[in-house]
Amino acid sequence: MSPGAERRLESQLRMLESMIRDPRSDIRLESLLDSVNALALDLNHPALRKNKNIDAFLNRYEKAVNRLRELQVRLDDFDRIKLIGKGAYGAVQLVRHKVSKEVYAMKKLSKFEMIKRSDSAFFWEERDIMAFSNSPWIVQLCCAFQDERYLYLVMEFMAGGDLVTLTMNYDMPEDWAFLHC
Repeated sequence: MSPGAERRLESQLRMLESMIRDPRSDIRLESLLDSVNALALDLNHPALRKNKNIDAFLNRYEKAVNRLRELQVRLDDFDRIKLIGKGAYGAVQLVRHKVSKEVYAMKKLSKFEMIKRSDSAFFWEERDIMAFSNSPWIVQLCCAFQDERYLYLVMEFMAGGDLVTLTMNYDMPEDWAFLHC
């Protein structure tokens, strides 16, 4: 390989590594791993597996995807404490991480409902806002994961932090409203 081609290759590898490590990049490592998992979940359907290319892909990467799933955060890592809210796409539960014993709010969103209503874009927006915000006024995302039927957002739990429920159940004094604006 010529010295110029070698320098170009090294530059490309540094750029790729930088993009994979950048938490705001569309090809950050977490996104790539989530994409592989989602692709395997979505393709693993009897009707789709009749396609020889899909079946070959799933057979080739089955062990790697299963290993990846073993290492990723999953629902079994949490104990459910109680339901704290319900919405059009799913529910929010108070959960405790089995190992760390930390308490979180876990939003469970139905993939079926989101696709049916063509509103899946809000999930990514909400996830990115919580993941990248440094504001003390915005709940921080701890992790996100999925299974065959649901998307999960695990976020810090803020007791009494549901403004919608607060306004529905109480007359809010002006000084409270000012605090929340």
